[in-house]
Amino acid sequence: MVATASGSSIGAAFAAAVGTGISFFGSGPGIAVLAMIAAFVVVSLIHAYHPPAVALASIPILLHPGHRFALVAVLPFTAAGKPWRVVKLA
Repeated sequence: MVATASGSSIGAAFAAAVGTGISFFGSGPGIAVLAMIAAFVVVSLIHAYHPPAVALASIPILLHPGHRFALVAVLPFTAAGKPWRVVKLA
């Protein structure tokens, strides 16, 4: 058994972090699509897929909220949104 947060909130935090990281390399619709593809791959690999999380990856690139977007806007909701729970890994 392992203590973990819900997959959707973890997926959102990871996708926002991926988008913020990719925003250092450029901006625009093309880079946003690449960030969303990268976020899809990352959250799928950690088994935390959540469609709105993939969309979060494009926000830092298209709207330029700053390089702390994942920390300021997403991480607090990840920490407070759903309580930690114990799940059985198969």
